[in-house]
Amino acid sequence: MMKYHKEHDENRVRIKTRFGNIDVELYRDTPLHRANFLYMVNNDYYDGTFFHRVADGFVIQGGNSDNPDTNKKRFKIGDYLIPSEFDAGH
Repeated sequence: MMKYHKEHDENRVRIKTRFGNIDVELYRDTPLHRANFLYMVNNDYYDGTFFHRVADGFVIQGGNSDNPDTNKKRFKIGDYLIPSEFDAGH
């Protein structure tokens, strides 16, 4: 992921939904998580997913692990873990 981090410097992503767009800014001091999110976006992992939990002022949670397409996308991307970057304080 560090190589991907160095090759992809962007830190803004637009999530397009049928209810409108969500502009996201990714923290630069969490390089592995920023790179992973960009990697997943650039490999269409989130295309077709949906938000299933919204806690106002706290979190929006998306994904659908029951969807067979999700498992196909996971297989295509591969299995890996990213170490914690909690020291960044976010």
